Amino acid sequence: MVSKQYVAEIGLKRDDVPSFENYPFSLAAVRALETLELHPAVTFFVGDQSQFIIATHSPILMAYPDA
Repeated sequence: MVSKQYVAEIGLKRDDVPSFENYPFSLAAVRALETLELHPAVTFFVGDQSQFIIATHSPILMAYPDA
């Protein structure tokens, strides 16, 4: 059973962005962002310059229900 206590989506407050010419707002993915729906079972946030990779056969991923 998946808990109902999770972040369902995140959104970019476009009116509060000082300039879409500056990083990170200049990135195409961020520039086009309005809302991003998140799956309730698992969501990974990976920062800039990270080498964090989870493959489909990863024990970490496989431990989640319904993986």
